[in-house]
Amino acid sequence: MQLTLSRGCSGQALERESQNVFDYLRTEVTRIKKSIGALSSVVDEELSTLRSECISLRDEVQRVVDLAKAQADNAVSLLTEARKRDTEWMQLSFSAIKDSVSKLDADIKEVYDDWPLSHSRPCPRKRIKDFDCPFSNANASHT
Repeated sequence: MQLTLSRGCSGQALERESQNVFDYLRTEVTRIKKSIGALSSVVDEELSTLRSECISLRDEVQRVVDLAKAQADNAVSLLTEARKRDTEWMQLSFSAIKDSVSKLDADIKEVYDDWPLSHSRPCPRKRIKDFDCPFSNANASHT
């Protein structure tokens, strides 16, 4: 009977020891769940922060891209306008030069036509300085 009694005592001790182990494991599992919950909250907060930073950076990049596009469009407009003005200026300058050359040619012909045939013809270079030429040095100082 002693064997049975000692077995009964050892069975109760074993039962108590098992219960203590299960209680310890339950406490540890609860603690681990709390730690995982806390870690999960931290990870969720970090993800939220990263998402908001990404959205902010995307917005900033889009703003910079839009600004660069606007500046490029403005530069293209300015270049187009400058080319147009240069073309107009070149056309006006060419027309003015053409008119001046035509006037000079007409004036030279008039001088030759007015000169009496009995006299020798004058050298055109001596009379060219008398003509109104917008490109000569003498007239350039007046403009």
